[in-house]
Amino acid sequence: MAFMFNFSAETADDKKEGVSDSNCPSVQVADIKCDKTGNHHLTPASEVCVHKQSEIDKSITVSSHKVGSTILKYLDPSDVEEQIRSREDKDGAIIKAISAHSDLVAHVYEGGLKIWECSLDLIHYLQETDIDFTNKKVLELGCGAGLPGIFALKHGAENVTLQDYNEEVLEEMTVPNVLLNSPDDKGDINGRCRFIAGDWSMLESFLKDHDITSKYDIILTSETIYSIESQPVLHDVLKALLSPAGTVYVAAKTHYFGVGGGTRMFEDLVKERGDFTINVCKEYKDGVQREILKMKLVQQPDNR
Repeated sequence: MAFMFNFSAETADDKKEGVSDSNCPSVQVADIKCDKTGNHHLTPASEVCVHKQSEIDKSITVSSHKVGSTILKYLDPSDVEEQIRSREDKDGAIIKAISAHSDLVAHVYEGGLKIWECSLDLIHYLQETDIDFTNKKVLELGCGAGLPGIFALKHGAENVTLQDYNEEVLEEMTVPNVLLNSPDDKGDINGRCRFIAGDWSMLESFLKDHDITSKYDIILTSETIYSIESQPVLHDVLKALLSPAGTVYVAAKTHYFGVGGGTRMFEDLVKERGDFTINVCKEYKDGVQREILKMKLVQQPDNR
């Protein structure tokens, strides 16, 4: 796996290069094979490993985003898309989405090459509230570029698991971004970071089967509740993977017009299920309304 970087990175403190602030992602319904029950075939979980011999190339622009005193570097999404477009292999999930000019192809590609606006909201919230990541086990679900997870890594997390639906997103965007932000730690990156692809419903069993951390102190996720049908699956994986005293932070738009999801609908689902407490801890009213939700497991009484 060869990566392409440009270490003469342009610092863009106030520029959101490649940042998508679209209220409603461009979604297409893909031609997906179903089983006899009519259910979509789920993408099995798999792990992407970082190889020490991975070479650094210089043709992709590196942008950066400053959060307090922390600078987060990331590959320019349009350059990554162009590189993928130029390849001879045209069968991948990402190239199909790019060719269709779509942010999302349902059950195929979940927008992992975009720098979504709410992921930046989440990073700034974590910095402003001085969330303590020291020695914490952290999971970022639907990570895409992985900036919230990388922020946690740079702020003392013991280990970070970065999960995305697409293995190709992890290879082309997430892993390179982690390496960009850990230039002196490459040899130990597999010890502090794990990169897992696949459907959320497959994640818990995969982590257990491969002796990866099964419970997390902090779970981060952004722009992952736009789909109504995926919200119960997200709820269940949060319940399965959060440690008893852990915290979940969800960054999302209040409503995704034309798609149906949003923070109010997810909040209603969480309250109905009764497994978590949930509250709005930050609101953003500039442009499209966005929020940060904080969730904690309801503590069960000790009946011993």
